[in-house]
Amino acid sequence: MAKGPLSRRVFLTRAAGAVLTLGAGPLYGKPPLPRRPSPYASGVWLAGDHHIHTKYSTDGRYEIIEQVQGAARSGLQFCVITDHGGPLHSKVLLQHAYAELVEARRKFPELMIFQGLEWNIPAAEHGSVILPPTDDEAQILAEFEQRFDSHSQRPDPATGKPPALGEADAIAGVQYLQGLRDKPLFLANHPARRGLDSPHELRAWSDAGPDVMRGFEGAPGHGAATLVGGIRGGYDKKPTAGSFPYPPESYRTFGGYDYYVSEVGGLWDCLLGEGRPFYITANSDSHRYMGDFIEVDRATYKTIGEVTSSGRQQVPAPDKPRRDTDYPPGAYAQTRVYAAKPDPHAVLEALSDDGPTLAALQEVQGAVIGGLG
Repeated sequence: MAKGPLSRRVFLTRAAGAVLTLGAGPLYGKPPLPRRPSPYASGVWLAGDHHIHTKYSTDGRYEIIEQVQGAARSGLQFCVITDHGGPLHSKVLLQHAYAELVEARRKFPELMIFQGLEWNIPAAEHGSVILPPTDDEAQILAEFEQRFDSHSQRPDPATGKPPALGEADAIAGVQYLQGLRDKPLFLANHPARRGLDSPHELRAWSDAGPDVMRGFEGAPGHGAATLVGGIRGGYDKKPTAGSFPYPPESYRTFGGYDYYVSEVGGLWDCLLGEGRPFYITANSDSHRYMGDFIEVDRATYKTIGEVTSSGRQQVPAPDKPRRDTDYPPGAYAQTRVYAAKPDPHAVLEALSDDGPTLAALQEVQGAVIGGLG
């Protein structure tokens, strides 16, 4: 009987069973080797979420301070605001959003709040760009967005259309990040969702930014989607003309995990086998919390760069997909980082380190589970 690809969950289950059947070792023989020093002898584990949206995303809903409050309630030590790049976002970032993020830092000094961006990667999917906290972090991010975000390009005066960016522009964007004095971090988001992040692009980004491109979302967000009739992570897409020829089963999640991660011997294993320090992360991709039916005017995003809420409750219609597919930051999924100390620069250093410093967990009410979908 033909067998399909071996999933990681089945592989680990069989491996564990094999180990359990081996029995005890011999009573006589060579003495055991001395125990090596633990790599976690000093430092601290910190929990965070690197993919969070606010009203400054066209599909967002909440104020920055509301998302930060949610992160604090979930017990996170760090979080990253990653609104979508767009025609007005860089301007709104400098004039409004960044000041609100700084105010959130003042109100929650115990929480490390990073300024970030969900980068519309040219010729590819999305990615979290995370800036270290500096005096010019907002200006750096605005410049990066204006130059390299595929949705933020200004129309060409001759044609009236924005220029189309391609794979070379994505590589140039990563090189820009790599060339910054204070190194940021770049992680690919929901990489297999649309089949746009091809193996050669991931390798090219890694080569272009060896200190900043360090992995992808192994367990994508929208964790409540399956509870409201949706699909985990928004993995409901189909191949397009720009998609890499992955198999049909790649356009879904497996136990909540991306296809690149769940397949034994798949893309993630290949990247690791090449010596690339590709970490996987878990996060919320938080847009709207499950059970939140507040009516939102999204048309205002095109004029003022933010959506506005009416305050009125809207009953979900059976013929329309629900948007309340998320949990607050850190309530369901967290990324745990082993850092030298609870400091923003130490967090980024840990996330970009070559050592075993990152673990992705899925959590519901304290119980570690595999996830849904």
